[in-house]
This record gives sequence, structure tokens and C-alpha cells, in this order.
Amino acid sequence: MPSEDGCLQRGMILHLPLNENISSQLKNENIMAEKEIIQMQNNDYDELLLRAVAVIEKTRTDVARHIAIAASNTYWEIGKLLYEKKLESKHGSQVVKRQM
Repeated sequence: MPSEDGCLQRGMILHLPLNENISSQLKNENIMAEKEIIQMQNNDYDELLLRAVAVIEKTRTDVARHIAIAASNTYWEIGKLLYEKKLESKHGSQVVKRQM
């Protein structure tokens, strides 16, 4: 409230009525700015999510490749052991069947 002489006292807030058009425009600008911030956050999240999915897919592929290699090496080693045993015994396939 102004003092008796019409001056504002220290610490008082002056409230001026805004033109409705200006007030409405400021509100719209604030809403648009908030939407832009949210959109930027969503874009960052979407990018992060896409990158995380790519890492998971690459890891799955790497794991599948390593499992396939390990399985192949295992079968190769078993086949090699059986073949060597067959050669050592000089008996043919009957030795391999008996040991299985």
C-alpha cells in the first residue's frame, strides 16, 4: 500500500494489472517453453534407450557367437580324442562304441 504521500514503502510489491492479451501470451510462451524442455528430455531419453538397446543386442550376438565357438571346439576335441583312440587300438569302430 502506498503511504499517505502516495509513495510505496520499502519492501512492498507493486502489482500492476496486465493486459489480458499480454498475460495470456506470457502463459502460452511459458507452456511452450515447458513443452520444449520436456521434448528435449524425451529426445535424450529416447536416444539413451536406443543406445542401451544396441549395447544389449551386440552383447547377445557376442555371447551367441562365443557359445557357438565353444560348442564347436568341444565337439572337435571329443571327435579328435575318439579318432586318436581308434587309431591307437587298431581295431576300428568297435573300440569307440564300447567306450561310449
